[in-house]
Amino acid sequence: MYDIGLPSKKTLFELQGERLAKLGALAGARAPTWYVMTSPFTHDATVAFFKSRDYFGLNARDVVFFKQGTLPCFTEDGEIILKSFGEVSEAPDGNGGIYAAMAREGVIADMRKRKIEHVYAYCVDNALVQVGDPTFVGCCVERECEAGAKVIAKAYPTEPVGVFACRKNEATGAKEYHVVEYSEIPESLATAKDKKTGELKFNAANIALHYFSFDFLSRCCLDIALPHHVARKKIPYLDVNTGKTIEPSSPNGIKLEAFIFDTYKYAKSVCVVRGDRALDFAPVKNAEGAGKDSPDTAREAILSLHARWILQAGGVIVDENDVPVPTDRARCEVSPAVSYAGESLASRLRVRVGGVVR
Repeated sequence: MYDIGLPSKKTLFELQGERLAKLGALAGARAPTWYVMTSPFTHDATVAFFKSRDYFGLNARDVVFFKQGTLPCFTEDGEIILKSFGEVSEAPDGNGGIYAAMAREGVIADMRKRKIEHVYAYCVDNALVQVGDPTFVGCCVERECEAGAKVIAKAYPTEPVGVFACRKNEATGAKEYHVVEYSEIPESLATAKDKKTGELKFNAANIALHYFSFDFLSRCCLDIALPHHVARKKIPYLDVNTGKTIEPSSPNGIKLEAFIFDTYKYAKSVCVVRGDRALDFAPVKNAEGAGKDSPDTAREAILSLHARWILQAGGVIVDENDVPVPTDRARCEVSPAVSYAGESLASRLRVRVGGVVR
């Protein structure tokens, strides 16, 4: 629901919903069903927002909301943290909580009823996500993979991102796919290069773009129990002397999280596709002006990408005096209703710098 400051003022949900609607139009079919996982803390506001925007042009029956689970938070000593005298501090159970939530909330049953065969999953905070990504999904389907991941090259060797890696299961001898968090990789390995290619050995950065066959996804939801990982966070707690809830300024407790990628080791076949950071990944995690993974960096990524679309289609971007601007200053926004990924743009199009093509 967050407005990242685009000229259109569209929120992340609006951008993604309209991209999904456009994907359906390009395929000459109904848009894919959109399953939206909320938390108990955001559910009502999210549903109300979708209704207020008429589901961004999608059929309301094809937008399904379901709630993520929560787990209690505790101290380093293992004591449960109270938020008030009558309430335990709880936190969402991580993106891996999606599996239990889909089983519990009837999503798997709904997918089976709709005869869905292929599922694409992503995180809402990615402003560039190609929702449904037909090239990536098509690659996974063509190769008959149970799971897939779209990754990007690291920006620099020690970039703080998890990476996909393989290891042999000592018991079975089978190759398993895992995501290794950056904190778990010593610098000597993070910077190590392949002697043949000159590339980093561990260079498949996880950006939370996933594919699942429905059969594998249903097994993940119904048959596989995932481990939980420790995350030290700022947890609201009760001041027993005043009865007030305190919002700490630094991490003071532990929450448990499951990770969506922990199921990959159970897949019989995995397809890993390298994407392009400039096309696939613009996360919004920090405040405006933070300089990284923030609304302004995501906004810049979208506006510069869309300007390239216009120029590549033979159009021009002009200033207030109708004079073409240099390529490095070319910025504009293209509505998803006009183009999903740069297709169908008219040649000789003239766009005002900072304008919106609708």
